[in-house]
Amino acid sequence: MFVATFAIATPASAGTIVVAPGESINDAVASAQPGDTIQLQAGVYEDVVVIKTNDITIQGVGSGIDGSILRPPTDLPGRCFGGIAGICVRGNGQTGTPVSGVTITGVRAEAFLAFGFVALLAENLTLEDNAGVDNGEYGLAAFESSGVVMRNNVASGNALAGLYVGDSPIADATLEGNEAFDNAYGLFLRDAKIGTVTANTIHDNCIGILVFNTSSPIHAARWTITANTIENNSRFCPGGGGGDPSLSGIGIAIAGGRRNTIEGNVIQNNQTNRNVAFHGGVVLIRFDFAPKNNTVTGNTLVRNRPNVFTDGSGSGNVIADNDCTPHC
Repeated sequence: MFVATFAIATPASAGTIVVAPGESINDAVASAQPGDTIQLQAGVYEDVVVIKTNDITIQGVGSGIDGSILRPPTDLPGRCFGGIAGICVRGNGQTGTPVSGVTITGVRAEAFLAFGFVALLAENLTLEDNAGVDNGEYGLAAFESSGVVMRNNVASGNALAGLYVGDSPIADATLEGNEAFDNAYGLFLRDAKIGTVTANTIHDNCIGILVFNTSSPIHAARWTITANTIENNSRFCPGGGGGDPSLSGIGIAIAGGRRNTIEGNVIQNNQTNRNVAFHGGVVLIRFDFAPKNNTVTGNTLVRNRPNVFTDGSGSGNVIADNDCTPHC
């Protein structure tokens, strides 16, 4: 009976595979050739999807609650690190060859153990008009990747970060027009170099944007963060057992980063009433390294507590010509 009733996604036209709820997105991806588009109809899909083929497009009908929704199946498959993510874009780890040119649009990935969307060894990946919601760690994330574009996505309710780029020596990433809220970190840039963060709306997280330099040889450096609205990031995230500090009331934090530019943003009402080690509209602090040669200019800082905080470490940092209320 199972064999007789199992639905197989069939091509609607050359280069296009249409998938309906109840069918397997992963099977469609596995059968696709470079240049093909997998079109998802509206409804709920219980699946885990792995993309290893270049130039594949997954096109949902929208990331809202009436769109194309991806949720974890009851029995998690072995693929994609044991089914911990909704969609994995994975290059070849043995050869170091990235998967290139993948596009994912109009999909909502929710309630996965770790990631809504995750890329590992990806090149020129585009994630646009998606939603990563209520996942165990990250909404949308890219590791060891370059040329990633995250545009007009929504990331909310994720336990760690809404949007993430990390472990990338030449990230060359673009994060534009996204909304991130109710996460621990709205946008998290860790041990990754080069990119732009523009016109995002980031609110109601514990930290709005975190540029984080660990002991990794890859510095968190050369990010241009401009024209964003970063407000009300006043949630409280208690510290972890490993000595991680409690966090609250932080708009943008540069922890050990280098040569980053924060310019022309509206940063307001990032406050806390909890006992945390540091907080403020813009925060520059030492982690494994001291922050160096960062520039904070031309921002509008309103009613943060305080508007600017620095622990005094590092050198070459410029904080000037910001419009502050009540004061910088």
